Amino acid sequence: NAIPPTAGSDNPKVGAEALTQIVREMLEGVFEARIRETSETLQARCVDC
Repeated sequence: NAIPPTAGSDNPKVGAEALTQIVREMLEGVFEARIRETSETLQARCVDC
């Protein structure tokens, strides 16, 4: 699903949509990692209880 760097270079709207998609995918990855970390931390704390 990679978007070529030149995608939308002639059309600012398409370029903005491509950038939005890239940012969305990056944020999803970050949030998933944070949720996974938090879940692991909580599970570790519960084991200590």
